Amino acid sequence: MTAMATPTFTPPSEGERRSNAPFTFVSTCSVCGQGRAQSFYPRRALFRLLEKAQTIHAYCETCDRVWPINEQERVVIVRTIKDQLGAEHDADT
Repeated sequence: MTAMATPTFTPPSEGERRSNAPFTFVSTCSVCGQGRAQSFYPRRALFRLLEKAQTIHAYCETCDRVWPINEQERVVIVRTIKDQLGAEHDADT
């Protein structure tokens, strides 16, 4: 009789859960001019798009319009993510 390996499951760490959780930011709709909360990008994916200088899209449900976020919004997102990562690092030490 052959022994069967039991798969092990290691739950994700708190940091991994946070990096995969949706990151909410606000972008101004290019049609109606209203700030719209965007929460469909996980933090890790958003950070990767920022690092590679790729387009990040936002969506206004009211206008049914998609637009690329502007440079000022990108800067705010980068600062916010860096602040969060710094706070997580401080909490871990």
